[in-house]
Amino acid sequence: MKKVIFFLGIMTILTSCMDKYFQNDYRYVSYGNLKSDDAGWYIHSDKGNRLSIIANEASGVEFSEDLRVVASYTMESDPVDTVYNIHLHEIEEIICKDPLVPSQLTQAKIDSLGSDPANIIEAWFGGEKYLNVYFELLRYDTSLAHSVNLVFNEEESDEDNLVFEFRHNAFEDLTYYNAYGRISFDISAFVPDGETEMDVTFKWKDYYLIDRSLTGTFYLHSYSDGSFATPEFK
Repeated sequence: MKKVIFFLGIMTILTSCMDKYFQNDYRYVSYGNLKSDDAGWYIHSDKGNRLSIIANEASGVEFSEDLRVVASYTMESDPVDTVYNIHLHEIEEIICKDPLVPSQLTQAKIDSLGSDPANIIEAWFGGEKYLNVYFELLRYDTSLAHSVNLVFNEEESDEDNLVFEFRHNAFEDLTYYNAYGRISFDISAFVPDGETEMDVTFKWKDYYLIDRSLTGTFYLHSYSDGSFATPEFK
């Protein structure tokens, strides 16, 4: 199992496209979206589970409807079907963006996307919407914000395969310190009408200036038990 360092809050977690747990203290970690109803706040996890928050010691995030998060928690009771009662220990907001389409952008915006390298540590499909990316950047000036985006490659994409590129603009920052980030991109709108799955190719340039890519199948539908098909990239 892989351990990584959470960039926005110093916390070691296990990452996956599905709900996982720490074997030493039974802490689970899940990606998902915050929801609320008459029973209170819960996380709709990428695996399709309802994680009902009945105890909360987390801080630093203002709850809002559909906010994308990664959460660390323990179980308060045995699950009933796909409903889990949880004690929330840590929660962090995940930046969520829509992919950009170059033909819909001004030249100035296209130029601002940059072509600086980035290291992709993990990439996987989450729920029925997202391409999740855990990445590493090299930086020096902590007051200078870098930008990252996902760009739809209109020339290489076809009816059988969607091609996306990870773009990074360091704004001429020096490559000195390691920095890590997490982001989710909603790619569901790029699946043609009537299709429930598509091959997806994810491309980036690493710090060795080598062009990298991964290809996997993205599923737009859920199973009858509420879980989602979330295979890893090949």
